[in-house]
Amino acid sequence: MEYKDTLVWKKKNPMPRNRDRRYVPDVEMMQWYVKGKGWIFNRCNERYESCVKEYSSESGGGFKRYHETQKPIELIKNIIKIHSDEGMLVVDPFLGSGTTALACEDLGRKWVGVEKEEVYCKIVTDRLGDIVNGSKNMSLMDMLDG
Repeated sequence: MEYKDTLVWKKKNPMPRNRDRRYVPDVEMMQWYVKGKGWIFNRCNERYESCVKEYSSESGGGFKRYHETQKPIELIKNIIKIHSDEGMLVVDPFLGSGTTALACEDLGRKWVGVEKEEVYCKIVTDRLGDIVNGSKNMSLMDMLDG
């Protein structure tokens, strides 16, 4: 895999910490790697695509939090749109609560997710509801049972 860039999620509503003893965790880093020459970069911004992505944190008020490191779905959708085309396969090796799977379903991408914790597999299946049962993607619970 070839390293291309580091992306930064700049949180608008980070989890507060003791401001006298710790930094506020208001950013998360993501690295972009490619394999081979056929990689995708669909610029979505008229001027340029910034490596800094600003979205509200799903840990703040008004969002249902299913996982301690859950990402905003709009952040994940933006990254998927830039780095894949409709119908392509997206692999999430740390599926967690299934935000990547939901984003892929909304954007017309195929997806494969890996999650070792059965509790999160159940959450993903519940979050996807009828979408999983009606799509070509196999239910995570079916994978566990099979």
